[in-house]
Amino acid sequence: MAYRPASVFVLGATGEVGKEVVKELAKHAQIGKVTLIGRRKIDLPTDDINYNKFTQTVVDFDKIDEYTEAFKGHDVGICALGTTRSASGVDGFYKVDHDYIVNSAKLAKECGCKHFNLVSSAGANKNAWILYPKTKGQVEEELTNMAFDRMSIYRPGFLLCNRTNHRTGESIINSIMSCADRWRVFSVETAAVASAIVKNIFKTDPKKVEILYNSNIRDFGKDEPVKH
Repeated sequence: MAYRPASVFVLGATGEVGKEVVKELAKHAQIGKVTLIGRRKIDLPTDDINYNKFTQTVVDFDKIDEYTEAFKGHDVGICALGTTRSASGVDGFYKVDHDYIVNSAKLAKECGCKHFNLVSSAGANKNAWILYPKTKGQVEEELTNMAFDRMSIYRPGFLLCNRTNHRTGESIINSIMSCADRWRVFSVETAAVASAIVKNIFKTDPKKVEILYNSNIRDFGKDEPVKH
């Protein structure tokens, strides 16, 4: 089903991919409303009229069912929520990367969201032995089974970015990958992921369920810009 979305909500706008998604959404006049749903507000430019369409709703993801109003009236949902085992522990990681995402998606579906975009990860596999890819794969399957009108899953490789808060060793790895993987076979810039997501929203011949791998995300940047 082809349609032109008028409103979008974003989960995970404080993360590296989420911050780039916000910038991309601001560029598109076709999108008349953007709601950032998260545990805290972020700073948005006050001198740029492109951000006048943004509103922010602070939620408690442990009680997400209490925030139905935040999800109403949106055609498209973009989820870039995520943490790491090292940052949050095993239980904390699963809570954020599984429970928060699945529960938010359920509420979005109930509130009429047509197109859900999930930032997953390369190697996602529900049958994996390792926690990270296993959790990502489980979430992909559960959200696909919710039967949104359209489901887009993004599996980027190593994310290249200038983190606000550097995790141990990531600055070094980031530099190495940026140089070693010049053709972006195993890595991709967070800005490229965000660009692919927003461009994909406007596709006129979308699939009901699709998985975009690292190469697909990378190549999206070579397409013509969206025409309004």
